[in-house]
Amino acid sequence: MIRRYVLAALAIVTATSAASALAAGGGSCVDAVLARVAVSNPDEACRQVGERRDPRAPSNFSQRFDVSVQDLGDGTPVYVIQGRRGADPYAYVPSFHFVAAGGRLQLVFDAKGAPSSYVTDRPKVNGRWQIERVLEANIPSLYRKREVETWFWEGGQYVKAFSRVHVEGAQDAKRNGTRLVWNPATREAYQEAGDRWTYTVQSGDTLSGIARKKGVSSAEIARQNGVRDAGSLRIGQVLRYASWEVYAR
Repeated sequence: MIRRYVLAALAIVTATSAASALAAGGGSCVDAVLARVAVSNPDEACRQVGERRDPRAPSNFSQRFDVSVQDLGDGTPVYVIQGRRGADPYAYVPSFHFVAAGGRLQLVFDAKGAPSSYVTDRPKVNGRWQIERVLEANIPSLYRKREVETWFWEGGQYVKAFSRVHVEGAQDAKRNGTRLVWNPATREAYQEAGDRWTYTVQSGDTLSGIARKKGVSSAEIARQNGVRDAGSLRIGQVLRYASWEVYAR
């Protein structure tokens, strides 16, 4: 009888301790994932994040990572497991992005330790927000480099479209400045995925009127078509527009 009471007491203490540990941030990676979404493979997702020992074991996971939900832009939720940044701005901070498909989590973007964010003030590509990933290098007496990568949704995952690379302080002046570097494997898909149209100028059309009708700026239409004077439009002139040109320069 006494033994049963002791075992029951131990069970209560153990359960209480586990609950307290979870509330204090001692829950496992699997606990953190399942608190956000019901899926059948939380262990697999946690191992991709780096919890390789036992993703179900109590740990300080919630003290090291934040688990958040982001709308991809078409109503699809993406579950972001983001390492918490410390005092060192150059420290490796992992960031993994998953979508739930068929009751399972699928990895669609790995920031590989670089700061990244969804660009919600830029046109969507393939119906979803793009991502910017930032890489920086500051080598004293040599150069300072900042590379901003643009990633877009393609084929069930995010792939890189291009990088905008800025270098300053290099002794070789040719290395300084800003340049756009395309990913050859995805350039065509990126340019085809955005909004694009042609418009034939009709009698009574103005550049500002066409811009309002199309929902874009008149300055951008003028830039893409080499129009220097808004009053120089000709009836029958064909104007073109491609959204990728707005931000890939």
